[in-house]
Amino acid sequence: MITHLPFEIKLAYVLAVFVMVILIGFIIFIVVVSNRKQIVFQNKNELKEVEIKNLILKNELKVQKEAQLERQRISRDMHDDFGSGISALKLQIEYLKLSTHDNVTDDNIEDLLRSCDNLNHSMREMLWSLNSHNDSLESFITYVTVYAVNFFKKTSIRPHIQNEGYENIVLGAVIRRNLYLCAKEALNNIYKHSSAENVFLEFAQNENQFLINIADDGVGLKSENFEGNGFANMESRMNSMNGEFKIIPSEKGLHLQFILHL
Repeated sequence: MITHLPFEIKLAYVLAVFVMVILIGFIIFIVVVSNRKQIVFQNKNELKEVEIKNLILKNELKVQKEAQLERQRISRDMHDDFGSGISALKLQIEYLKLSTHDNVTDDNIEDLLRSCDNLNHSMREMLWSLNSHNDSLESFITYVTVYAVNFFKKTSIRPHIQNEGYENIVLGAVIRRNLYLCAKEALNNIYKHSSAENVFLEFAQNENQFLINIADDGVGLKSENFEGNGFANMESRMNSMNGEFKIIPSEKGLHLQFILHL
């Protein structure tokens, strides 16, 4: 036992234990300091990454703000220049109509007036798509709904509009305009070709998709009208947004579906 050992050996044993304790303590100290340095280094790197991300985000927000301001400027210029120009042209044509009494001339003037109205409507559509305040799903649904109701108001076709609820996400100008033109062309085709009594416009949204279903109870799709129905344009517009355009089988009429992946 250690109590029967000579004093020198006892002293050496105690010194060895003491040195070992100091060595272990030193190792622990080195490990703690090293870990602390690593933590500090890691925190600095994370802080730099956050600063870089914030800088990138700040630049992106700046670019977006500049783009929005530019869109608003273009919108104002179009409204002031083209809008007033179209209105002035329409007034001149109407004055010319009052000044003439020739049937052929009157017909040509009516065509000019319709062209002015169409041009004015197209300009308003462009202004809507350019206005950054309309960059939302809610604005899009409202705009298409109003268009459909007004478009079929003076026809024998009755619109039925269903909205299954949606999350009001952001929709940029390009996406809104492409979706709107797809819906507009589909509704125009129903008026021109379907001989329908009813048109059904449905908006739906799930976790990953926003869907527009447009259907009618008319004569359906005729092969000779396939190319004239603008399906290629609709498909091209949806593909440009990584979306989908589908013709859904239907017992009566035609059912088109536009899918936007969120």
